[in-house]
Amino acid sequence: MLKIGEKIKELRKAQDVTQEKLADYLNISYQAVSKWENGLALPDITLLPQLASFFVVTVDELLGVTKPEQSEELTQYEKQYFKFGREGKVLEKIALCREVLKKYPRNYQWMLNLAYGLVSYQRGKSRSLPALESERCTLPRPQSQRLPCGIRDY
Repeated sequence: MLKIGEKIKELRKAQDVTQEKLADYLNISYQAVSKWENGLALPDITLLPQLASFFVVTVDELLGVTKPEQSEELTQYEKQYFKFGREGKVLEKIALCREVLKKYPRNYQWMLNLAYGLVSYQRGKSRSLPALESERCTLPRPQSQRLPCGIRDY
């Protein structure tokens, strides 16, 4: 059952906002807000983004769409992610992030985790490059053609 009226009332009272102030913000009557809160009517769908913005929540939160099992599942994924991190299993972290993002494609925290894992993996690969650099054949430059300190010529 949709309980948006209860959520609006809860958010409004938590922020110490009157029905009149909310109604003024939305350019509607305070009676309309009262009807929502008492379950006699529902807000127009076009008002949902404004309501969410006013209360600084997402429309999903306003509608009560977030599922508690999602957060529990994400907590389990998070534990596994940190376990892989402690064990230095970078490829496993990357695979886990990709798996989570298949289920939750708009989860920005997991996008960030994936990016971090990819950067860590790339850094790990680049640590082996100095050994390759020492094998590179280069002719010494005359003193007049030397580059300023800190600049490499490859």
